[in-house]
Amino acid sequence: MANLNEVYENLKKMINKRDISQFVNVGSCACAFITKNNVYYGLNYKAESGLDRCAEQIALGNAIMNNDINFEYIMVYYRTGELITPCGVCRELIAQTGIQNLNAKIILSISPLKTVTLAKILPNWWGYSRHPEIKKSKKLHK
Repeated sequence: MANLNEVYENLKKMINKRDISQFVNVGSCACAFITKNNVYYGLNYKAESGLDRCAEQIALGNAIMNNDINFEYIMVYYRTGELITPCGVCRELIAQTGIQNLNAKIILSISPLKTVTLAKILPNWWGYSRHPEIKKSKKLHK
């Protein structure tokens, strides 16, 4: 598994808010999806057209391209220097990508390590109705 401190330092280095064109800026949020064997990074972008993408969506796309979507950890670093949780849209997308990801640990603090599962911050998820066997599982509600 990846060294979480190293991933954290990589995310910090990615933060560099800048304009890449007169319409788009990037670099106010960075994300890492950590699987058993790999780390997939993403950097957000904001477009004047409103076609923005969260760092989580970019990292998720990178993981999907590699058919590696069983996330152990998710780390989202914001330009203020904080580790934050994914936004509601991203929470939903991560859950829909694979119900196993409800067990993914979202890192809230690196030292000391503090985490919360996606299931915990996505209570009463509508997708449980399609997976009644999981709804009853306490494993996803820790």
